[in-house]
Amino acid sequence: MPRGVIAIATLLIIGAFFTGGLGSLVPTSTLDEAGLPRSLLLTGALLTTVLAYGLLRMRRWAWGATLSFVIVQAVFVVLNTLVYGTAAYAGLAILLAIAAYMLQPSVRSAFFRRSAHQ
Repeated sequence: MPRGVIAIATLLIIGAFFTGGLGSLVPTSTLDEAGLPRSLLLTGALLTTVLAYGLLRMRRWAWGATLSFVIVQAVFVVLNTLVYGTAAYAGLAILLAIAAYMLQPSVRSAFFRRSAHQ
């Protein structure tokens, strides 16, 4: 398993714990003021955990789902920059680095090897 995949899965798990913690521990009134539905936070944490699990198990679907996740997150970063004027260059750079890494032929081939567990 490529080490970068482990690093990406670790980042996803950390993000899932953070998001799940916000969704579980922050009072509803505070979430409402921020415009963050509790259900959205908890669902996002669950889906991110499933994605990290798929990466660690080297599932084919996790490769495509990770690229989709990165694209959606990058769109949100760009939209946030356009709407609020707060540029998140570091976040965008990390997302682009993850996409470039996942698209490397050696990483892609690691996910698409023939195996009994698809």
